[in-house]
Amino acid sequence: TYADLIGVPLHIVEDPAGLPDLLVELAAYDLVLVDTAGKSPRDRAALAALAAALTGLPQVEVHLTIAAATAPAVMDELAKRFAPLRPRRLLFTKLDECGRAPEVTLAPARLALPVTWLATGQAVPEDLELATVPRLIQLARQGLGSDQAAA
Repeated sequence: TYADLIGVPLHIVEDPAGLPDLLVELAAYDLVLVDTAGKSPRDRAALAALAAALTGLPQVEVHLTIAAATAPAVMDELAKRFAPLRPRRLLFTKLDECGRAPEVTLAPARLALPVTWLATGQAVPEDLELATVPRLIQLARQGLGSDQAAA
């Protein structure tokens, strides 16, 4: 759906072992997004297979994507489960579905991962924002309510 919305090609890899070859094929692109759609974070075998496929691919940067309203203990559990993928950054989604979002400022320190992107609504790519410290503080303290009041 997102590929259609933003007008980019979509490639499906059934077996993670095919990912390195596809990335070579797509090397001309500035950015390639890989989604683990439909994979449970409890499926250790699938995560291990993906981690093995990513090993030795220096151009790959894994972002752990978490809904902003997720409870801290669940965030911590997700970080542990996805640790084999060696995530380097956080991406918070669904900020439009929660009030204040204190975890956008607390989780990065606790998980030792910086935040890169924020998804503040359903429109793609219009509602994707680069994370900044002032914006994270605003979302933690006030949520999106202040944005909606201004609109």
